[in-house]
Amino acid sequence: MTINRPACDVQQHPATVPVLASACDDEDDDTTRTGNRLFRLQQQQHQQQGGLHSLRHQYRLSFAFVLFLLHLCSLAGPVRSHPRNEKENFVKTTDVEAIEDQQAVLYCPLLASNRDKINMVLWFRDNAGIPLYSLDVRGKSLNDAQHWSAPQVFGPRARYVIESDPAYLELNEIKRHDQGIYRCRVDFQNSQTQSFRFNLTVIIPPSQPVVLDRWGRVINSTIIGPKEEGDDILLTCRVVGGRPQPDVLWFINDNLVDNQIEQNTGNIIENRLLWTSVQRHHLHSVFTCQASNTKLMQPRTSKFVLDMYRKC
Repeated sequence: MTINRPACDVQQHPATVPVLASACDDEDDDTTRTGNRLFRLQQQQHQQQGGLHSLRHQYRLSFAFVLFLLHLCSLAGPVRSHPRNEKENFVKTTDVEAIEDQQAVLYCPLLASNRDKINMVLWFRDNAGIPLYSLDVRGKSLNDAQHWSAPQVFGPRARYVIESDPAYLELNEIKRHDQGIYRCRVDFQNSQTQSFRFNLTVIIPPSQPVVLDRWGRVINSTIIGPKEEGDDILLTCRVVGGRPQPDVLWFINDNLVDNQIEQNTGNIIENRLLWTSVQRHHLHSVFTCQASNTKLMQPRTSKFVLDMYRKC
């Protein structure tokens, strides 16, 4: 039985396929184009699926990273933000003064009325919610408690001394920018939280007094004169800087003779002393210029002894 079918349906060896185009070539072209379109569609779907898979992978990584950060925050107890108790607004403020480059002490006792165990001690500055110093006693004895000091605030300059009674925060090498309000909060396991508040004032001492003669020249020796009997003495004591503004005083033989400031320009303060008609009994009198702005340190002084000519 003979079946008539197009020649293109008959499989032929490549060497016997005619080169001339035929109707089956058109069919092959249509088939090829259709196959190419299907291939491109499949490739696009694969790319979309790959992009979606990559996006999901990125979301998984981001979510995992967020969980990791939250875990770190849960471990980093000292740097957590702590809301301020409204009762802290009514805590009495204790004034504390400290001299620049010296030490300040802020007392914060650790004893509860019923000897309750301490959980945390937190120190804050002004209204900040993040502590600058913490003592973590959770799950530990007080001697094994973990100390932490914010490196951007005091770092190693701060130390909470718990061996003392009462305990206190020791601030070393105080700087003028350390001035401000500080709060101590003691959290117990069962008892009510205790709070303490301090107003720290940093005292900046004045310079060493410099004494000028009537012509504005600095007196470098410790001797005034020699002077003749009846001469007038005009001395100007100059002090630079100081916060708060220092008192500049003149004493003769430890007796206050002048406390009036004649000039106050910027951070320069001057007190001018006029002592008229010196007499023989003033010989070897001690003239002292004194500058002071705190009782925490000795006043800064410059002293001079009056010399006079002998009468023939």
